[in-house]
Amino acid sequence: MKSKFTAPPYQPKWILQLQVGLLRLFKSKRFMVITTTGRKTGQKRSVPIDYVLDGSAYLAFNMGGHSNWYRNALANPIVTVEIGGKVIQACAEPVPVDTPEQLRRVLDVYEHERPGLFEDFFNYAAGTPVVDLMDIGKFAVFMRFSPMG
Repeated sequence: MKSKFTAPPYQPKWILQLQVGLLRLFKSKRFMVITTTGRKTGQKRSVPIDYVLDGSAYLAFNMGGHSNWYRNALANPIVTVEIGGKVIQACAEPVPVDTPEQLRRVLDVYEHERPGLFEDFFNYAAGTPVVDLMDIGKFAVFMRFSPMG
């Protein structure tokens, strides 16, 4: 089954910063604010991203791996995440989904924490065999944020 996913629309930086401010103000537990260190500038950058709880860590995905937060976390894996008003120092690590077992592990986390997300977002029917979902790794990359200390 081929995904009908299309990339989300571009958002100007001022809109992202407004979202960051609102998430901090209202202490959202659905989205986190991630602060990375710029891979080129060395400056701190904060953006809102969706996440799910993965044990004691947090899991997020990015379409194509082209977002600055994702590339910055690859270059400088020590990040700060803010969830529900709580600020956490974390280590970011990419999550491979090259095998059906690796992808199944990630999908299980999402299905448990956010049922229906992959069906709605990637347009896959529930119960689709994982071997038929392997193309997710062609356009989605995953990052785990493990709290430090």
